[in-house]
Amino acid sequence: MSVELMDHWKVVLLLERAAQALVLTDEQGRWLWVNQATVELLGHSHATLVGSNGSDLLPDWPVQSNATLIQTVYRRPDGVQRHLWIERLLLALEYPYRLFAIYVLPPRHTCSTQTCTEGLYYRTLFDLLPVGVAIADATGRIVAANPASELILGVELPVILRSRLDDPGLCSLPAEERPVVQAWKNRQIITNRLISFTRPDGCERWISVNAAPLPNGGVITAYVDVTEQEQTKIALRQNQEKFQRIADMFPGVIYTVIEDENGPQTYEYLSPGFERIHEL
Repeated sequence: MSVELMDHWKVVLLLERAAQALVLTDEQGRWLWVNQATVELLGHSHATLVGSNGSDLLPDWPVQSNATLIQTVYRRPDGVQRHLWIERLLLALEYPYRLFAIYVLPPRHTCSTQTCTEGLYYRTLFDLLPVGVAIADATGRIVAANPASELILGVELPVILRSRLDDPGLCSLPAEERPVVQAWKNRQIITNRLISFTRPDGCERWISVNAAPLPNGGVITAYVDVTEQEQTKIALRQNQEKFQRIADMFPGVIYTVIEDENGPQTYEYLSPGFERIHEL
């Protein structure tokens, strides 16, 4: 294998684990390599995709066209229809190889060496964020979500992407109580709204939700799992209530003091027994 070809495949190995669907083709449009994200997006096995012609798999696949951005409609083997964007990436892969990215949503920029690299960077960052992020269109259908959404909601990512914001299977809360639905329908910004819900696996979770309407009628949502913090607060409050009940019933005096460096003491807490004993 030549040094040049080895360099090409080094790039391929780096892109194998990219979160974005990526396809490497020859000059005639035959697919030489796809990453796992492409397999999951298109719903075909790796063996089916590799060796196929792009035009046989996706309508409007750019075989001879020099266009860098093409929109198409694709129907998966399971019957789900998706609007996809095909973008040619101008990375360090020379003739006769071509590298394409496939998006569920149109990319933010047209392709150049810099913007394509940035697009992959931000898409990877989107997928690695510990914060759940989901985007819905004007009809309330979720068109994008990151892996953290699956972990936080306890719902598989393909199910999330087939759901609407008010679907009962998405969250145990009634639709009208969900902050994202309120942001979508009322066109209002929701900030740090704390909600609790039961995941499909039976786990009780607390999440902090931020949601904002988009100009196209859709909505974007970000949510953080704060279950551990809330459980700590609840346990602390329960301990305080338990201590208060004990202090109220205790016939003696329970107190805590703060000592100053110079000697004076300040009572931080005095139980009700102090009044009974000292009449103060």
